Parts: sequence; structure tokens; C-alpha cells
Amino acid sequence: MRIASWNVRGLVWKHYAFDSIQVEANERSGGLVSMWRTDIFSLLMSWKRKHWSATIVRYLPSNLVILIVNVYAPRQESRKKMVWDKLTNIALKWPGPLCFLGDFNAVCSPEERFREATELSSIANFNDFITNASLIDQPLSNDVFTWEGPRGKFSRIDRFLVNHEWVTRWPEEVLQTVNTNKLYHKPIV
Repeated sequence: MRIASWNVRGLVWKHYAFDSIQVEANERSGGLVSMWRTDIFSLLMSWKRKHWSATIVRYLPSNLVILIVNVYAPRQESRKKMVWDKLTNIALKWPGPLCFLGDFNAVCSPEERFREATELSSIANFNDFITNASLIDQPLSNDVFTWEGPRGKFSRIDRFLVNHEWVTRWPEEVLQTVNTNKLYHKPIV
């Protein structure tokens, strides 16, 4: 299903004024939609790439400028490393709060996968990305896994990676998964 033909945006926030950007689905990779309420955030700039989209928004209550990058990483390790390199450059240049969120198609440890093989080199590459970009992996308060696949496979491939400025600004942030029977990926709120 292509995002452009799926009117999910109006279903999510039908009672609010909002804006969005989207990256179309690419081969087997799904597309991305980034949405924000226009009464809370003002879009300053956005750009889209094959595996991610970035939005720079002004948080209107405090006039704070924030960078949010929505990620859908490729499955192939060599292509994933190229995405990690680009995102690391962005993270190191951004002076304020930032958040990388989405499906990274990677885990930080073998325990984050159940009934699924994991290459240790892939884990090392992902952890190197997090370290090199000076990111903090936000924990889930209520779950271990964010994805459930066929035959009882589980993974934590969806995450929120933030920088120190983000954590300093919102130290009480709590992330939880929402259980639904309709999706392989559990939404995170």
C-alpha cells in the first residue's frame, strides 16, 4: 500500500489542524509520514531522502527549534551503514534538541531479537552509529519488543534516539508501546 493512496493522516488527527510530509514506499520498504499539529509546531524546513525524512520545527509554546528525523532503514547492512553515516553527520552538526525515530531494522543486542538470527557485526555497526552520533537510546517503559512477525518472531527495531539537549529539555519523557492486533509494529507513544 502506498502512503499517498492511504488517507491515514486524516484518520489520526481528524479534529486538529496538522501538516505532514511523506516519503513514498520504495521496493519492499514502506513509506514514511511525519505529521505535526500546526497549533503546537511551526514548520521551518523539511527534506526527504530515500530512507528518512527530516523536519525542523519550532515548538510554539517555548519558541524552541527542534530537529526530528523519521527513519525507515534498509535491511541490507551496506546500505544501512550509508544511512548511519548521513544521520551521524546531521546529528553532530545540529546544535539543539533532536530525535531520530522510526524503524531502524537493527538491534543493540542479541536479547532484542527472539527466534531471529542477528549478525554481531550488524549490532556493532548500529551501536557505533548511536555512539558516534552522540545519541541516547530511550528505553520503553512497558515492553521489550516493538515488532512481532510470523512464527513468533519478535524484535526491538523501532526506537527513539535523542541527543543530550533533548534529554535535558524533557528528562521525564516516558515511552510506551501500544498493543494492537492490526499491525506488525507496535506504535510507540
